[in-house]
Amino acid sequence: MVRCILLVSSLLTRTENAARTAIAAGDRWRCKCNGGQHLAPKPSGYFRGVEAGDPVVAPGDHDDLVARFPPALLISGTRDFALGGVLASHNKLVKLGVEADLHVWEGLGHATFAFNPRLPESDEVHRVIVRFFDRHLSQ
Repeated sequence: MVRCILLVSSLLTRTENAARTAIAAGDRWRCKCNGGQHLAPKPSGYFRGVEAGDPVVAPGDHDDLVARFPPALLISGTRDFALGGVLASHNKLVKLGVEADLHVWEGLGHATFAFNPRLPESDEVHRVIVRFFDRHLSQ
């Protein structure tokens, strides 16, 4: 049984994930998702052979699944390209009744605490992570 999770990026929906992946890959095609036209990548890598509606691809599209998530810690920075997705994920988790802690550091980029572990802000992030896991795993 999973007692808690750490999300360092976001709980993307299929549409958000598809658009970001397509832009990053430069390999775009049109698809209809969530009632509208969106850019999406051609299925490749771990998406090959998986249905677009599969909750493993985009758990954020499945409220019934998200509502069963364990307590979650979401970490980001104001310069993180994924900040919007992190905020949307936090809002969705809270809306569905999941305990979700959100921490955003001023001026940090995506996963800065992992790439630059010697920064004072990285120490702060690590302390937040330890406190979160201590709180949820010591019960």
